[in-house]
Amino acid sequence: MTSGGAAAGRAVLVVSVVAVALAATPGVLAAGGYALDSPSAVDVPTREVSFGGEPYTVEDIARVPPGEDLVLRSTAPADARLRIDLFNSHRMGVLTSDSALIGNDSETLETEGLAPGSYLAVLYEGRGDPRAVLPVVVEGYTAVVDAPETAEAGAEVTVEATLSGDSRAPDPGRVDLVVAERASEEIVRQRTMEGGPDRYTGTVRLDDPGAYELYVFVRGQDSIRDRRVLLGFSDARTLSVTGSASGDGAATQGTDTPAPDTTAPATSTTGTAAASDGVITRNATVGAGTPAGNRSTRILSMMFTLFLAAGLGVLLWTRR
Repeated sequence: MTSGGAAAGRAVLVVSVVAVALAATPGVLAAGGYALDSPSAVDVPTREVSFGGEPYTVEDIARVPPGEDLVLRSTAPADARLRIDLFNSHRMGVLTSDSALIGNDSETLETEGLAPGSYLAVLYEGRGDPRAVLPVVVEGYTAVVDAPETAEAGAEVTVEATLSGDSRAPDPGRVDLVVAERASEEIVRQRTMEGGPDRYTGTVRLDDPGAYELYVFVRGQDSIRDRRVLLGFSDARTLSVTGSASGDGAATQGTDTPAPDTTAPATSTTGTAAASDGVITRNATVGAGTPAGNRSTRILSMMFTLFLAAGLGVLLWTRR
């Protein structure tokens, strides 16, 4: 073999080894590229949820008043044939797309007849596995947060929430105040607020300076698998804490509640949904729930492309 032929062989070998190594990584080339979002999706604190045995990182909840259309948008490879199913909190499919979606497409679902509460939209490819999820809330209540824009570290901050309910909504069972760090979207406080029927109050003390976001989540009286159904939530209210850290940061009014869980039907091994409540997590794809490994998948896919291009370049150069 000539030196040029040997170099070409080595180039082919390098490309082949890289291709085999990356192909052996589960989901590197096939798992990415799918997302589900909505124009009505709203940012909330981050959390990972599970559906069909697959973990998903989601950052938004789609919020729609009862009876109004829910617009959902798919992101997928151009030739992918898709459908969207909507599940309620009892693991029952309640709506499905009327026609197949193809690639980057949209579908409008009518919510007339759906009770206020938590739902989960799931994007499927054909009759196969779910590709992406998006939590949905048919609003029973809207919540408006009233709180100061700034506070000193260690000082008590009073947060008030005013609720407006739909005539079809059940009475609220619990109203939660959730505080998240703005940069990381990590939840640092969750409290049950006091009051009613349409005005609630909670007091929180934050010791660490920084930017925070305040949310109010309205939950129903009914629980499914020990999790309360979500009936509505507020937009984020920004709170800037200044000064130096002090004290223990304890909340002083309201009742401690468990660490937040997902707002949407979450876990199922059969492709249907289980109910849950709480708050969910941020993902790089706005408004969408995508498999949690997709970010690393995209990085590895890019590495594969670069290695392949470099190897082909060496091969062509050695043949000159």
